[in-house]
Amino acid sequence: MATLTKLLSGKWQAKVRQQGIQKTKSFLTRNLAKQWAKDTEHQIGHGLFICTNSSEQTSLAELMCKYQQEVLPTKKSQESIKTVIRTINPRLGAIRLITLSSSDIASYRDERLKTVSNETVRKELLFLRRLIDMALIDWGFNLPLGNPLNHLRLPKPGKARNRRLQEEEYVLFSDSKIGDYCILACETGMRRGEIANIRREDISTSCEGYTLLEIPETKTGTPRVIPLTKTALNALESVLGRQLKSDSISQTFSRVCQRHGIHGLRFHDLRHEATSRLFEQGLTIAEVASITGHADLKMLYRYTHITPSHLASRLKSFD
Repeated sequence: MATLTKLLSGKWQAKVRQQGIQKTKSFLTRNLAKQWAKDTEHQIGHGLFICTNSSEQTSLAELMCKYQQEVLPTKKSQESIKTVIRTINPRLGAIRLITLSSSDIASYRDERLKTVSNETVRKELLFLRRLIDMALIDWGFNLPLGNPLNHLRLPKPGKARNRRLQEEEYVLFSDSKIGDYCILACETGMRRGEIANIRREDISTSCEGYTLLEIPETKTGTPRVIPLTKTALNALESVLGRQLKSDSISQTFSRVCQRHGIHGLRFHDLRHEATSRLFEQGLTIAEVASITGHADLKMLYRYTHITPSHLASRLKSFD
């Protein structure tokens, strides 16, 4: 039988103990407390009761802390995830998982959209959705209504960047301190972290005499092998001699852009440039994807920006 107790606050507390399960909840009236106790006992008796103790006792901040300790060390983009956690924590961290609602997250979303881009907020909410899914699937947490992020409208994805490297810009970068890094990125489509982690033992020669570069650790977790052109190989020799860290690559690239008055260009745009060039050279989707490492065809398209002049020349060849 349930125990009903009137508290000093005037509320009624219902306590249920049955089959090793103990649940306590407070209500404004005795009737509400009694009805809840009756429903809970019925659920326990018929095996329908879902224990939400973990969700009631754990805040979102504690859940993110668990993620940082157990999952984050296995991720490659640790710093960006830490930034997301630091952003979410002050605003939503104190909320218990059981009471976290889509309206709470919608308020967070709308407030963030006043100061940052759609894409930034979208990434933060997608992280939250993955975090709560992990709690429900892997960590034994229960939420009667499921993941509140499943009932939330996400901001629309940002527009894909379509900045192409101009010929005069390519010449400027080729002659700069970061020149060989830029050339290698344009020839191979490698990410800055992949370039920074190249080791001489990753370079090999095929039976046919082609120079190959193995990328053992990638963002997607799938190793790949890139065939190197003579231009790429010459640039690689210089890169191996310097071995800049990934952050230093971006910082040096930005300084060169500022010095020469180049606007709207990031080092990562060179990966877009390489992808587009490979298609313009006539490679197939499968061939380009094997070089760039894009596992998602949709993402590969976002990285491809064929110039109108190239399309025009292709059409002219059919006249």
